[in-house]
Amino acid sequence: MSSSGEIEIDVAEICSQLRLSRPVEGWEFIKRTLTSQLGEGKDSFRDRIRFLDSVMYADCPYEHSKELAEQGVQSFRVLQGDIIVSGLAETPLPLEKYGNAERAGYVVLTRSCLVQEKRFEQAFLARLYPVMEGDKLGAGIIAQTITRLNSFKFLYLPPIDNFQGESCFGNIVLMSEISLIANSSLQTATRVASLSEFGWHFLNFFLGATYTNSSEDDLKIRSCNNSEIITLQ
Repeated sequence: MSSSGEIEIDVAEICSQLRLSRPVEGWEFIKRTLTSQLGEGKDSFRDRIRFLDSVMYADCPYEHSKELAEQGVQSFRVLQGDIIVSGLAETPLPLEKYGNAERAGYVVLTRSCLVQEKRFEQAFLARLYPVMEGDKLGAGIIAQTITRLNSFKFLYLPPIDNFQGESCFGNIVLMSEISLIANSSLQTATRVASLSEFGWHFLNFFLGATYTNSSEDDLKIRSCNNSEIITLQ
C-alpha cells in the first residue's frame, strides 16, 4: 500500500475487537490489522509510524475522577502502561549500548491494580531507549520493530514531546532488560504519559504473546510425563 493519500482507520472498532481477544489472538489481530490497513515490509514504515504516533498515548496522564468512582473504579496514582521518570528505579544489569539507565524513562509493566499504594511491594518496569536524530542503531531497530512486529526484545513507543523534545525520533522499550521500583517510590514518580486504550492493548497483547506465553518446546518437554497415573491414598 502506498503511503500517499489519506488512510481512515476505525480505532474504536479495533479496540472493541481487542477487548474480546486473548493475548496471542489479540497480538495476531493487531499484526493482521496493520498489514491489511497499512501494508507490510519497508514500504509500510511511514504509514505505520504515523498511525502508532497518533494513537498510542492518551492526551495526558489519566487521573481519578468522580465519574470513574461512580463506575466503581478505585482511586489510583499510577497505571500499567504509564511512562514514568524516577531516580529510584533500578536496572541491576543495564544494557549499556542502549544509553544511560540513570536518566531513563520507564514503562510500568505490572498490572494497574497491583501497583497501587500498599499492594505489591515492587513493580516491574521496562526502560525506554530514546532514539535521537542521527542514532543509526536505534533507527534501524525502530524500522524493524514497526514493520515486522515479531521482536521479543523490543517494542516501539512514540516520542513524548513534553518530555523528550523535538529531536527524539521515537522510543524503544527494552524488554530484554529487567528494571524494578519499590511501590513507595512508584507512588511519587513523575508520570509523563499514559497509554491510550489501543496503546494499553498493544502493550498487554505484546507481553502476553511474546513475553509470558508458553512455547511449543515447553509443551513438548513437559508433556513427556503426561502418561503417568497418580493414585492418591
